[in-house]
Amino acid sequence: MITLDDLVQEVQGLAPLPTAAAKLVQILAVDEAEVGTAVEIIRFDQALTASVLRYANSPIAGAYYPTNSIKDATIRIGLGKVLEIAISSHVREPMGNALPEYGLGEEELWTHSVASALAAEVMLRDHKMAIPQLSFAAALLHDIGKLVLTRHLDPAIQGSIRRLTTDCSMTYYRAELEVLGFSHADLGAQISERWNLGKDISRAIGTHHEVETTPGPVADVVRISNLAAKTVGSGLGFEGMNLEADAGACERLGLDRSGFERLSADVAVLLRDIQKSHS
Repeated sequence: MITLDDLVQEVQGLAPLPTAAAKLVQILAVDEAEVGTAVEIIRFDQALTASVLRYANSPIAGAYYPTNSIKDATIRIGLGKVLEIAISSHVREPMGNALPEYGLGEEELWTHSVASALAAEVMLRDHKMAIPQLSFAAALLHDIGKLVLTRHLDPAIQGSIRRLTTDCSMTYYRAELEVLGFSHADLGAQISERWNLGKDISRAIGTHHEVETTPGPVADVVRISNLAAKTVGSGLGFEGMNLEADAGACERLGLDRSGFERLSADVAVLLRDIQKSHS
């Protein structure tokens, strides 16, 4: 049976994040993030510069007038979104692959990840919540552990997990823990540490299914973002809606039932708009 220690060794072989993304994480970890410092980092990455300007000038960003200024674009979309864009370029291709061991076809994990990041953005933009800027990247990466773990889920392990979810009414996450002794969330936290994404993002990824813990506001946002993405039918796979709702996280975020329903509806509209623009 594969162990978490075995997979940690595999994680060590992953390519590091782009330099710009790593530096932006360090900036966002500081309460008073300097936009000017971030702009200088972005300028030295031509691909990131192009992506930031493209997003800042898109209808999704609510652009009323075009801009060719990196500083104006960064202010318009926020440093958290810039970090998400920088990380997206690194994980887009592998997260677009099918993960049949999780019941996910091509693009389904990526779409779920994007929907989760959108939920974090909507909470900040439309629901006026105090959402930490690191939440966008954490939401995007919360299922990153599945990319490594999927290679080791042979039919016997998959069968054991599925039996626990059906015969014992156990959540998929709890079944992973029972069969393997660890979960995709644990592995995702290891990947985050490998990429030096900081304790807030690592904790959020590692605890995104732990509804009885309170590891911080970034983790609360990721849990609710994951649930909202699932609610709109994104990334269900074998896991489906077989996960625990986190009333505590909703309460801490000031999100009641109707607020969560509005959040999910907003995510569905934005996700559909993004998919149309790429079709």
